[in-house]
Amino acid sequence: MAGSFYPINPFLATLIKGMEAQVPEEKLRAEYQQLGSKLSWLEFLGERALRDAINDNPVLRMRRSSFPLPAAILDGLYWLRVDVLADLLQISEEELRLHEKQENLDVDMIEGFLIRNGLRLYHGTKDSWKIPALRIIDPDKAGRWEQWDLASLEGHKMHPARPALVQDWFDPYYRRCEYIPGEEKLSDEWLGIKPELEDGEIPSDLKEYFDDTRLFFDAYKTVCAEHGIPMHVEIPDVPGSPDELESFSNDRYVSIKKDVVRAVISVLENTNLLKMPTFKFLNASDEMKLNIAEKVKNNEDFQYFLIEYVAIRVDFENLFDYFDVLADKVTKKEAGTCRPDPINPWLAELILKYRKQHSDDSIREEYRLFCEHIPDKSWVDFLAEQALEEESLVNSFIRTALKDCDLPTETKDILSHNCDVENMADLLQITKEELEELLEERSQDISVIEKLLEEHALHLYHSDRYTYKKTYLF
Repeated sequence: MAGSFYPINPFLATLIKGMEAQVPEEKLRAEYQQLGSKLSWLEFLGERALRDAINDNPVLRMRRSSFPLPAAILDGLYWLRVDVLADLLQISEEELRLHEKQENLDVDMIEGFLIRNGLRLYHGTKDSWKIPALRIIDPDKAGRWEQWDLASLEGHKMHPARPALVQDWFDPYYRRCEYIPGEEKLSDEWLGIKPELEDGEIPSDLKEYFDDTRLFFDAYKTVCAEHGIPMHVEIPDVPGSPDELESFSNDRYVSIKKDVVRAVISVLENTNLLKMPTFKFLNASDEMKLNIAEKVKNNEDFQYFLIEYVAIRVDFENLFDYFDVLADKVTKKEAGTCRPDPINPWLAELILKYRKQHSDDSIREEYRLFCEHIPDKSWVDFLAEQALEEESLVNSFIRTALKDCDLPTETKDILSHNCDVENMADLLQITKEELEELLEERSQDISVIEKLLEEHALHLYHSDRYTYKKTYLF
């Protein structure tokens, strides 16, 4: 391998010096010849000495993500190619301080962490070459061996060979390997679209996504416990019933998917369970990922973890297609209807009150039975009628016919002919803004109407848009 223009780092130089004092040069030369490696003699000595040091002091194997340091510092160390503690020791104090501001490091805090583990930063030039410690700790995972130096780093450039939860790595990786074109619609354009229950149950495409998510995170918890991996990803809550689905926001489908990917990255970053370079798995198709998972031996939990990860990738594509079809359906329905939006604020209050007083299951069952006789009745119309009927039992005034209420005859006539008001429930569903427009030439009637409503502890509501109303014959 071509050598670096820079000298070997002082930590490795010290290890080599100590090894040469204990191991005869003839023995080292014999090992070098037997190795048949393309490494230079100095590279061989550095790798041999570092392997001995790691075997003598297991703390040198500590993963960067396990360092008891703030996340910002851990992220900065990632971009300095620190994967384990043995990598950090190969960076001199001068080199760390050179990158301290750029990478949000705190060299004094890093030194304190090393001292607590009986270690220290070495002093040397601002540029020196190092040996990636994963070449020794996880040889199958490390891929091609190469020495490196800080001057050759490419800044914050994502590379699948070193997976990490560092945001500057994760975001471009997600866009390149996990993103489905248009999935952001679940967080904006499709955010307000509610799934349609199938026979009163969660739609199958969504249910499979939720079920596999639970299984995946059960496997994640098990794998982390078995291999001493910190659970850096919090297990998300997913709906288990139609009631829970009702309050489940569509943007959570994407956030759960990202949590799944983070969990996979976390395990791959902190283990060598794949026994192969991680980029070969991360860049593979779903079919190839399953083939790789099938080759995992003697670790059923990890194998299941990978299989469920692929299942969720497929599930997400299916649920995305589900919402794509549903959104098209909703768009066509809205284009073919004259129903204004939003629901009148007074009527919306009644519907909310009604739903708080009855379980969703009982309302859905009542709606299902109702539709056996009147199948064209919409869900919103049904809720509005039920809410109006129930409110009229509490406040009989809203049942009062327009002809029987205490208003001037001319006011009644204009409300009847211009506003289609037949009873007080109809009147309460006209906002003040709508009424001002309808009674533009008889604004004096509005104060008379408001006075009548105030006598019954009621008032006109406001809205900057025309609102959906429900005429109901009591």
